[in-house]
Amino acid sequence: MISRRTHPIFLAIALFLLIVSVFASIEAHADQSKSIAEVNQSAEALDLAFEKQDVQTIKSLMTSDHIAVTRYYGRPFNVEEQIATLKQLKFSQEMVGKPQVSFFSNEVALRTFRAKEKGSFEGKDIPDDVFVAQLMVKQKGVWRERFYQVTAFDRVKAKAR
Repeated sequence: MISRRTHPIFLAIALFLLIVSVFASIEAHADQSKSIAEVNQSAEALDLAFEKQDVQTIKSLMTSDHIAVTRYYGRPFNVEEQIATLKQLKFSQEMVGKPQVSFFSNEVALRTFRAKEKGSFEGKDIPDDVFVAQLMVKQKGVWRERFYQVTAFDRVKAKAR
């Protein structure tokens, strides 16, 4: 009687399936690495556009239904509100560590990172130690920001118990 586990044909099939799955995994990882780089490049270009107050680039890298939630805006702002108040925003950002990018699909990604921000909005200092979350969507081959939220870290330290 021939055992399925040791028969050469079954061993060859198992080896073939293993090789195919390894190559598929390598290819998927390479595609994801490329997508991560594209997400980061688009998000960094948008941050730079805000620093330079480049309205055209800002509009091109955000979706038309974009929402930003920050402590300094005081409420959710849409694209038009961000553009209208752009001259009142003095902003620069330095990332702390590397951003993390997680994909929900081939066209939706969440990018998160911690940052040090400097500047002001309407003459008031913006929080400097923050956590940023960006929902990025791929539209017509371009990664655009759909949602942006900045959470400021409280500097008050809890008392030791």
